[in-house]
Amino acid sequence: MEMEIDTQAGQRENVEPIEVDVETDEQDEQTEASAFPSAEERFTEELTEAEKAFIDATMRQTEIEAELREAKQETKEAYKRVVHLRARGPKEMPLFDKPGDSNETIEKDESWRQTTTEELGLSASICEILRENDPPIETLGGIADWTIEYSLTDIPRIGGAKAEAIEEATDKYWASRFSG
Repeated sequence: MEMEIDTQAGQRENVEPIEVDVETDEQDEQTEASAFPSAEERFTEELTEAEKAFIDATMRQTEIEAELREAKQETKEAYKRVVHLRARGPKEMPLFDKPGDSNETIEKDESWRQTTTEELGLSASICEILRENDPPIETLGGIADWTIEYSLTDIPRIGGAKAEAIEEATDKYWASRFSG
């Protein structure tokens, strides 16, 4: 079926009518509608993003906890060395010491060894636990001797918190001794 139309030049021309595909229009509408995600699709996408953020945060936390464990171990080792060196005092090296630097001229002050655990400011319960240890620990010297070979947490009933309290008390003692 042909139709007659006027062209721009003013002439008449026969042309075939254009068939409109109704199904195509419906498909286009469906395609446009599918460009907007459904509630279920939006939820799934949001849930996936939240799960990824949770996994990333958990991995970061695990890494930080591992770094913290390493730092705590380094702190314990450094603390043990400090206590050991303080307990040992200056080491004589006759080949390297200057003339006149002998035991007679260097006054070795070990009065700190007699400082009682109570004088360190430790709680009565911690002092009692230290006294019950084998061997009993009643002084700063006893703490120093123990930590040369063992950790404070090796003492029965001394956990991380109590060990930290002991370390803080000894640190305060040394800080006050050297500052004044």
